[in-house]
Amino acid sequence: MSEPLIVGIRHHSPACARLVKSLIESQRPRYVLIEGPADFNDRVDELFLAHQLPVAIYSYCQYQDGAAPGRGAWTPFAEFSPEWQALQAARRIQAQTYFIDLPCWAQSEEVDDSPDTQEESQALLLRATRMDNSDTLWDHLFEDESQQIALPSALAHYFAQLRGDFPGDALNRQREAFMARWIAWAVQRNNGDVLVVCGGWHAPALAKMWRECPQEINKPELPSLANAVTGCYLTPYSEKHLDVLAGYLSGMPAPVWQNWCWQWGLQQAGEQLLKTVLTRLRQHNLPASIADMAAAHLHAMALAQLRGHTLPLRTDWLDAIAGSLIKEALNAPLPWSYRGVIHPDTDPILLTLIDTLAGDGFGKLAPSTPQPPLPKDVTCELERTAISLPAELTLNRFTPDGLAQSQVLHRLAILEIPGIVRQQGSTLTLAGNGEEHWKLTRPLSQHAALIEAACFGATLQEAARHKLEADMLDAGGIGSITTCLSQAALAGLASFSQQLLEQLTLLIAQENQFAEMGQALEVLYALWRLDEISGMQGAQILQTTLCAAIDRTLWLCESNGRPDEKEFHAHLHSWQALCHILRDLHSGVNLSGVSLSAAVALLERRSQAIHAPALDRGAALGALMRLEHPNASAEAALTMLAQLSPAQSGEALHGLLALARHQLACQPAFIAGFSSHLNQLSDANFINALPDLRAVMAWLPPRERGTLAHQVLEHYQLAQLPVSALQMPLHCPPQAIAHHHNSNSRHWHRCNTGEFSMSELNDLLTTRELQRWRLILGEAAETTLCGLDDNARQIDHALEWLYGRDPERLQRGERSGGLGGSNLTTPEWFNSIHTLFPQQVIERLESDAVLRYGIEDVVTNLDVLERMQPSESLLRAVLHTKHLMNPEGLAAARRIVRQVVEEIMARLAKEVRQAFSGVRDRRRRSFIPLARNFDFKSTLRANLQHWHPQHGKLYIESPRFNSRIKRQSEQWQLVLLVDQSGSMVDSVIPSAVMAACLWQLPGIRTHLVAFDTSVVDLTADVADPVELLMKVQLGGGTNIASAVEYGRQLIEQPAKSVIILVSDFYEGGSSSLLTHQVKKCVQSGIKVLGLAALDSTATPCYDRDTAQALVNVGAQIAAMTPGELASWLAENLQS
Repeated sequence: MSEPLIVGIRHHSPACARLVKSLIESQRPRYVLIEGPADFNDRVDELFLAHQLPVAIYSYCQYQDGAAPGRGAWTPFAEFSPEWQALQAARRIQAQTYFIDLPCWAQSEEVDDSPDTQEESQALLLRATRMDNSDTLWDHLFEDESQQIALPSALAHYFAQLRGDFPGDALNRQREAFMARWIAWAVQRNNGDVLVVCGGWHAPALAKMWRECPQEINKPELPSLANAVTGCYLTPYSEKHLDVLAGYLSGMPAPVWQNWCWQWGLQQAGEQLLKTVLTRLRQHNLPASIADMAAAHLHAMALAQLRGHTLPLRTDWLDAIAGSLIKEALNAPLPWSYRGVIHPDTDPILLTLIDTLAGDGFGKLAPSTPQPPLPKDVTCELERTAISLPAELTLNRFTPDGLAQSQVLHRLAILEIPGIVRQQGSTLTLAGNGEEHWKLTRPLSQHAALIEAACFGATLQEAARHKLEADMLDAGGIGSITTCLSQAALAGLASFSQQLLEQLTLLIAQENQFAEMGQALEVLYALWRLDEISGMQGAQILQTTLCAAIDRTLWLCESNGRPDEKEFHAHLHSWQALCHILRDLHSGVNLSGVSLSAAVALLERRSQAIHAPALDRGAALGALMRLEHPNASAEAALTMLAQLSPAQSGEALHGLLALARHQLACQPAFIAGFSSHLNQLSDANFINALPDLRAVMAWLPPRERGTLAHQVLEHYQLAQLPVSALQMPLHCPPQAIAHHHNSNSRHWHRCNTGEFSMSELNDLLTTRELQRWRLILGEAAETTLCGLDDNARQIDHALEWLYGRDPERLQRGERSGGLGGSNLTTPEWFNSIHTLFPQQVIERLESDAVLRYGIEDVVTNLDVLERMQPSESLLRAVLHTKHLMNPEGLAAARRIVRQVVEEIMARLAKEVRQAFSGVRDRRRRSFIPLARNFDFKSTLRANLQHWHPQHGKLYIESPRFNSRIKRQSEQWQLVLLVDQSGSMVDSVIPSAVMAACLWQLPGIRTHLVAFDTSVVDLTADVADPVELLMKVQLGGGTNIASAVEYGRQLIEQPAKSVIILVSDFYEGGSSSLLTHQVKKCVQSGIKVLGLAALDSTATPCYDRDTAQALVNVGAQIAAMTPGELASWLAENLQS
């Protein structure tokens, strides 16, 4: 029995392909075993049909009961692939050929946390050889044609060193055990030589493992999957997908270059590269000449000699072309020097170069190649609905034929089949006129996509349904789930698996953004109640999802804090959508699974919760009024407003009118009470509250504001005045208005009897109450209420520019930078508010403009930005919009950030120094006279004998001072994990500054890590909070568990380490995994502190269930100001 020849290769390497071909032709083995999916062995002859490469074997499984999404994977072949050359050479010598790897569906899905020794070994090699990456190293070691003779031993040595004694992770061990059984079976047949072609990482392990396998009489069998259908088919493949830069980790860079090297060798490949690049650059109107190419050729030859290459290799040519064509400094690294997403600032010449070598070719299958059932079913469906490709198709969903066509096309769109593009049409089945415009083509990739989609089902309907189920299970929140269900409605898919219904309930229960619920509730409720056309009305999937969404919305509305300004309108929209559904339930609509009484009780609690945000209190009371609750009335609303500060009363009124404007705005009792409320505000308080009050009234349509203005006149008994008198211009300045208030009763009497002069009428109309009402209601009340003097008119005009925008758009949560019909420009508006309002109101208006209304040019207009007064509210606005700024704007923004940060840092640094300087020991006296240690009470007691009654003074002759307990904080490691989602902006800024302050303390090593769904280590910039904040990207989801895991990996001495997690604990990922990660930290000895808020108010808004789960495993949860955090650290960081 002879030893098998195990040839370790790199997939799609031309050098390895030549080696494999040569070995098979010279050794002529009986068996050729190839790493590839073993489920294709019975149909391997299909690979020898007249295909146009590249092609791929696509193996998949599809679960029948929807217990899990389908799985699929490709095994691609190009002409320069070693596996393809092994197949061809084996066929020529009539060897028995088998694929010996587990198909993807037979491989374990278990996560293995074994260290990645392959990456570590490659990193050592790269450092030793000074190479940029593993692709460059591979070319240098093996792709030079002069090294072909020594290639077998060089490869064996390379892979042996790379693998070492590492057993591999769980997945590799499973695959290698199966491949080793195949090798043992072939060797034990003892009727010919065995040659194995496999990935080089596996070769050293297989050389040992096959000997340990028991005797195999029959070929190794694949495991069976219960309740699943498996399959494998050939599919066309693209050159671009072979490129390692496209994410195919087993690929080679520049597939076009590799193909040239295989066909013609290095010399002709280089010549072809220059010709092709020159042509492509000229097609893209990029600078390139024959002289440039000549220079590149000379440069490449010189680089090859310098690097020890017989002929220029891939990177020699690429470096030479870049050096010859690019005349200016680069803003991004060369794209072939790293793996991953190409940097957005990469030079266009380099992008063209990379795209050229990635290729645009696409494989084509031989006509007789067997196909899965899905493509055939799609063909039948297209014929049934009279859809032909290619075509420009216009249809109407509200006709039977149009509905059938639309559903077929939407199912194809769900499967992401290329060539099926909807150019126009509503995303909701109930919206619009039902008209859709489709552009239908037959790109080369379409056939391959249909074959690959077979993993989801054998028919178009089944495949689309399973694909949607998989998408919903992968959804990142309620918004994504709702989008999938809207697609299901458009595609006519109303039936889903029971397991999906259960999973969706759990997924929706993880949603942590109240502002996201409004749009979802609106769509889901409309589909459930009204969508008869697509068959979704009353569907179980919608009822389950809707009930779960309502339950989660109710939970969030009671647990959320003050909404992020950027989500203000979406937050109110969620309240409106919830109230609309509850009102229908109150009117008799039956939705089993939703308790109206429980919802009403929750609204009562929320409206009365004194610590709840005023906006939510008002919205909850407004919802109760819509539900005709006996305790919800205009009097209750007025009582609530009277209990709040002027700023809070504006927010509460916003919530009230957004949900119950018809119940409040027309009630005389409310108008009378609110008029009294306005009258009680001082001028300063009124101006401070004016932005909120004006924004409130913007929710009312102009006609309703005009009606409200008329009712105000009736309240003041002025409704009978002529319009000409009401529109009369005023000449009385605002400061002179107040003295008219006390003489109102005389004016009322004379007005009713008609005995007044025009000057007295002017005085009457300038009473403080009417002028305030006019400023609150805006231009819609101009023809009804009093006129304004010049100063007040300018105030009105500035407020109208901002708040007089399309209220219907705002109610839908949409924001734009349009001017809403006003002729003010942004700089003019900015100038006007700075002359009309105090600084506090200016900051509020600027914040509303950027965050609530999305008018980014307030902070992206350089002229405006340079004149803005730095403040924390402006800093928050800059952080939200800095990605929209040009370089000049960023420079101005950076100056603002620096000034605000320096002010915050000066304040926090003092608190941190005080905390870490030690607490005063009142039991011990110090003889060092320091003001901060002065003991007032002891000094009084010690000097009472020096009291002089005649002078009435106590003379201090012996001041007393306390000593301090020395803080011991040596050798501690602090990891600050900061949630950078939009709702945490108030904590992000203090966290960055706090980290900088702690960084300066001796004995504490501080790390700062920001996270959303990804983790970014900002420790390198922790000493510069300005640079740090400019790198923060606000928004996105949250994966807290991954951040905690990353923080834990930074820890060197757990017993002297602290992890501070600044987050609202609304976990977008797995809450159980987060709890597990925190538990591991605590068990290892790390102190874990979770902060639901780290700002000046320490007002938390957080997921209490998750926080409690973390407390249960040993974490501490709190909300702190930066000073309180410094004190906590000083107490806990002790040796």
